[in-house]
Amino acid sequence: LGAEGLLRGNKVICIGFVVRGTTVEGSRYSWREYLLYAGPSKGYVWLMEEDLKWQIVWPLPPGEVTPGGTSCTYRSQIYNYKQSVSASVDYVVGEFYWKVEIGETVQATEYQGPGGIVSVERDENEVNTSFCEPIGGAEIAQAFGIAPPPSPAVFAGSSGSGCSTSTIWIIIIVAIILFVLIANCDGGSSSSGSTGVYIGPGYSGQ
Repeated sequence: LGAEGLLRGNKVICIGFVVRGTTVEGSRYSWREYLLYAGPSKGYVWLMEEDLKWQIVWPLPPGEVTPGGTSCTYRSQIYNYKQSVSASVDYVVGEFYWKVEIGETVQATEYQGPGGIVSVERDENEVNTSFCEPIGGAEIAQAFGIAPPPSPAVFAGSSGSGCSTSTIWIIIIVAIILFVLIANCDGGSSSSGSTGVYIGPGYSGQ
């Protein structure tokens, strides 16, 4: 938190971190999201990591996406239905543009198409849409001046090398802790006048 960088031509600062997940047939699947603030003219952008694969997530204004049953239209392109899950917050820390609470749940529907995924998230009060496109760890490292995050290729075929899922999670969590410590040493911080701060309890990584 507090790390600053230059991502795709935008000056950004990391102000929030949230872990969300969904339960499918008794198994819990989680992903991690980093909220970046790019100033008043650009607003917010997200970095999302799941299974060591990264995406950059651009929030879309209302009306940009036109639903159509099993597909949707974005910028005159058709995106086909991929999946829909109930996603809830498992852990949150930092500063957000709304009051995030553990257990907060949305219905997240994804549509796959040219260049990435259109995401539509609904709760009982509102609908939020965004566009998710892949981004490499090397680009993230260059943007923030940090070591590249682990990539899926590092763990390919790990079942024969004794590298368990728990070991991978330990590596990821240690990397996050180091990221935060380095950012704190650099003295980066977000505006003290902002709202929506929530400091979460310790996260076990499970």
